[in-house]
Amino acid sequence: MDTETIPLLEEIKKLFNNVGSIQNKKSTYSSYYVHGLNQIINNIIPFMDQNPLFSERADHYNIFREVSLILSTQKPLTLELKIEIVELAYNANKSGKRRKINKVEYIELLKKIHSVK
Repeated sequence: MDTETIPLLEEIKKLFNNVGSIQNKKSTYSSYYVHGLNQIINNIIPFMDQNPLFSERADHYNIFREVSLILSTQKPLTLELKIEIVELAYNANKSGKRRKINKVEYIELLKKIHSVK
């Protein structure tokens, strides 16, 4: 957000129980960041579940939520779970545009890495 809106970012941070941080990225804009899976699970997801989105972003949030819950509850992550995460999340936000490798290449890379272990 524009640096002039830092007070708004501070209010958002308060809304999320003061977790995360506000960072000035350049002299012209700042961002609010949440750090770590615990903050996502304990603060962001409960808030979003109580304040649902009613737009295309709702689909993206549902994917984000599902992946976050998999990451927080499934230890260790099996190859199958990693592939499930790729299947869920790869096309979110711009249908996979701006990705360095395509989904098939990514899954093949995961399989290769797992075969080495």
